[in-house]
Amino acid sequence: MGPECKNVSDSLPDLTPDDRKNPKAIMGALQGYFVPKHNVLHERFMFSSWSKNPRETIDEFVLRLSMLAESLEFENLKDSLIRDRHNGR
Repeated sequence: MGPECKNVSDSLPDLTPDDRKNPKAIMGALQGYFVPKHNVLHERFMFSSWSKNPRETIDEFVLRLSMLAESLEFENLKDSLIRDRHNGR
């Protein structure tokens, strides 16, 4: 690990002194620091504003909407929201 990463790992508050000796704990804490957080609001906006490409088939569009909806926490509304997006565009 380079000096910049070492500085980050030294500043992570979730690591106990024992964790700082454990490579798995250090890697987990660094992953939590560097991996972008899931922004449901932004992803739902992207889902709602996505429109069908003129060269795209209906099946391709619905598949793309389904893939976008996977991480949006729509739960039991997912299928109906995809249907509504499909019928609205």
